[in-house]
Amino acid sequence: MKSSKFIGLLFCVSTFMLLVGCNQKVLSFKGESENWIGSYKTQISEDSEDGAYVVKYKGENPEKIKVLNIVINDGESDFNGDGKALDENNELSFPKKCTDCLTTREDKEMIIDIKWDGHHENITLEKKD
Repeated sequence: MKSSKFIGLLFCVSTFMLLVGCNQKVLSFKGESENWIGSYKTQISEDSEDGAYVVKYKGENPEKIKVLNIVINDGESDFNGDGKALDENNELSFPKKCTDCLTTREDKEMIIDIKWDGHHENITLEKKD
């Protein structure tokens, strides 16, 4: 008798987890410019989003980068990293988290505008499967 209750409870919990998991979607966007690689990975559920942008410098002398300004989608998000060094992988990441918000669309390209030490490049991020 106890084992049938346990199996019933296990079935209910499994069904609940499956339904909750089905309401979430993971999107991944990537792009590249001459000196930078950009990506955005996010998990979306109904009206909330939890993701992170990552930019990676692929040029020479990453330790010399001192002034870094990043603008995403004409000001939707921006980051002023004056004095913040790239990590040991030559990367800088910053989160995007919101609730009760408009979430990222699958068909939308994103533009990352990067300015550093007198240089300027744009990265177009496109959805990856």
